[in-house]
Amino acid sequence: MNDGTRKIYISIIVICILIITFTVDYILVIQKHQKPFFAIEISGYNDGGSIEYLGLFYKIIIYKKMG
Repeated sequence: MNDGTRKIYISIIVICILIITFTVDYILVIQKHQKPFFAIEISGYNDGGSIEYLGLFYKIIIYKKMG
């Protein structure tokens, strides 16, 4: 295996991992209404319980309305 094909395989694996992490978090947040698994909580707000999560190349904001 030469250096060119090794770089292609590594880039394909990295892209697949990014797609899998985004898809798992998307399904958990949108369909199951749970907190994301691969994203970390970066801040919380006192507006009723809104929470902001940061994943690799994406951001998730879960907000709750007051009243």
